[in-house]
Amino acid sequence: MSAVPAIVIAAVWLRLEQPRDGLARVVAIVLVALAPAFVRPLVPRAAAVVLALAVGVRIAFGLSPLRPVHAVAASGARIASGVRDFYDTQVPFDPRVHADMRSVVLAAVFGFVLLAGMVVAARRPVAATLVLLLGAGWPATLGGGHAALAKGVAILVAVLVVLAGLTTRRVPRAVAPGANGSALMEVE
Repeated sequence: MSAVPAIVIAAVWLRLEQPRDGLARVVAIVLVALAPAFVRPLVPRAAAVVLALAVGVRIAFGLSPLRPVHAVAASGARIASGVRDFYDTQVPFDPRVHADMRSVVLAAVFGFVLLAGMVVAARRPVAATLVLLLGAGWPATLGGGHAALAKGVAILVAVLVVLAGLTTRRVPRAVAPGANGSALMEVE
């Protein structure tokens, strides 16, 4: 269930880069961000989130989680620099030239996928929809009108998959004939 929103979030953020470089890092960061959603009791899930954050910092920023104070300070500085670069650089940007922007993209993918996985695991369809809309909608607006329809369709499909997967409503028996087309045959 969390895979569809994760793929859409990652794909829309990656549309901000040209050429697309280092897809293995993106796949790794998505898998690390999704992992805590599969851990069940709350305390082990919290530990899995902390571990995922440490690995995510390593993947996104190349910083060692064994030095947490340095990792937090250095990643904060790179995020600030990368966000500033978004105001000065036209997208799609070259991730080989703008490494801090690339780190911001990876951190955003990690954060939104982690959050989406957590709310899907908690079976919160409205929260999952809002995270998906923010996580995929924000980079879609940054990217401008290029492939806007495709991005919008992908986001809509992901929202529908989340809502369909997390909704537990049953179809009432009275509606069933109309749902399969039987009522249309009776009218003709």
